[in-house]
Formats: sequence, C-alpha cells, structure tokens
Amino acid sequence: MSLSSSYKPETMDKFFSARIDGYEDHMKESPTYEAEQAQLAEQFDVTSEPVTILDLGCGTGMEIEYILRRVPNARFVCIDLCKEMLDRLEQKYAEVMDQITIIHASYFDYDFGEEAFDYAVAAQTMHHWLYADKLQLYERVYRCLKPTGRFVVADYIVTPDEEYRLLDNYMRLKEDGLLDENKLYHIDIPFSMHTERRVLREAGFRRVETVFEYRSIASNPSLIVAYKEDAACKNE
Repeated sequence: MSLSSSYKPETMDKFFSARIDGYEDHMKESPTYEAEQAQLAEQFDVTSEPVTILDLGCGTGMEIEYILRRVPNARFVCIDLCKEMLDRLEQKYAEVMDQITIIHASYFDYDFGEEAFDYAVAAQTMHHWLYADKLQLYERVYRCLKPTGRFVVADYIVTPDEEYRLLDNYMRLKEDGLLDENKLYHIDIPFSMHTERRVLREAGFRRVETVFEYRSIASNPSLIVAYKEDAACKNE
C-alpha cells in the first residue's frame, strides 16, 4: 500500500532550520541526557594536549562542552548541513572559537583527509542512513583517524524488528517517488545493535565496544566506541 501523497519528507537542513529554537530543550528532555553526555566525554582521555576531533553532524555542539572539560585544548572540526545550527554553535562557543573550525557541508561530501584526527564523534546523527551509505562513510572515518584513533558513536538503537519496520517504511517512500536521490532527508532508519556493530567492523575497525545502552518508551540511546587498531585497546 502506498503512503499518502500528502506526506512530504523534509530535507535535513530544512528540518533543523525550522526547529533551531527548541532543539536543545528537546534533546535535554531525554531522562538519560546527562548520563549520555558524561559517558560520551569519558571516551576522550584526559589531557592538556591539543588533540584533534572530527565532529560529524555537530548541530549546536551540545557534546563539545562536556568534551572540553576533559580535553580543554582540543581542536575541533565541526561539520553540519544546517547553517542555523552552526551559527548557534559559534555563538555558544565564542570564547573558544580559535579551537573550532566550522564546516557548512554534508559529511558525505567533505574530505576528512588521511590519519588527521585523534578522535571522531557522531552524536545522534547516524540513524538516518542506509547500510551502504553508512559503510562508505565509516570507511572514510576509519582512514581519517590516526593509528590509535577512536570513533565515538552516540545514537538511537532499536530492536531487529523495529529496524526492519522502519527500513520498510523508508523503502515505501522511495517507491512512492517521495525521495530525491540527490537530497538528504530527515527520516529515522536506526539500526539494531548487531547491525551497527557489524557495519563498524566491516568498515575496518578492529574492536567495537558497547559502552552504554538504555531502552525506554521515551528513548533508546546507546554509546559505541570503535577502535582503529588493536594497539588502542588497552584491555585486549
């Protein structure tokens, strides 16, 4: 059965532009918000060194303040499609903007370089992409990390049944001609934990750890850390 022709999926940039004023309050409504941010930040080793961090889909940079408490001299490259989000980030972090480079672009198109970053972080941004797209992106993240680099992924995780149901809904939108293949849309197609870990391993990461996983009616946040090389796995 076709979806209603009255439904019009929103492109990623327009979705967030329309919700910029209430975005942070909405994110903080999660009952585990503080725990999520604290545990995300703990994946960054405490140091005064100027480590490099690639922030994918940074939005207003809500995770940055927590990371800076542990890595005060971190150097961020923050990428996002939504100009209004980046403007808000720049306003919030005006006092440390010498440590932040803002990139207004799609992270699917931007060149991350080779072995350029100590860490990459993706907070609540990866649950909109199909497996093949995410695999290609994660392979590029793998290459941009230094040999001891880590990829910190905080995102929504669903059950396998939910994963299949949401993917089926997405494919119906494509079949109904509601999606332009040249645009990025705000449509939720999160993975199950098994699928998310599998795509990270397939991208080349040697060790993948589930640090945090919480399920409730309100939200299903998780935190995964993928290590580029075995040498980065201190407990191996």
